[in-house]
Amino acid sequence: METETPERSASALARIVSTFFSKLRRLFGNLIQFAQRSQLEELGDQARRLGSATVESTTFVSGELRALEERLSRIEEELATLRRLLEDRQQGESGEADARPDRVASGPPPG
Repeated sequence: METETPERSASALARIVSTFFSKLRRLFGNLIQFAQRSQLEELGDQARRLGSATVESTTFVSGELRALEERLSRIEEELATLRRLLEDRQQGESGEADARPDRVASGPPPG
């Protein structure tokens, strides 16, 4: 029988330590991959939720803007109608002042 030499036992110990650390390194690598995969999945879920929320808020804002635009259009139409009525009234008053010399015109003569 051969007796173990110190070099052989040191070599065997080095292989055992090397194997232990390589398996430990692989284990840590797998744990890190698992954690990163979990984080990526969570980020993906958040991105999907944010995308849905963006579509929802865009739809809401679009509807609100459409309602404001309709309201603004009605106000502009009412202002145009009031402007025409005021112009007609002013033309009517200036026509009356020209037709009736006893009335004093409220402003400078047109033209």
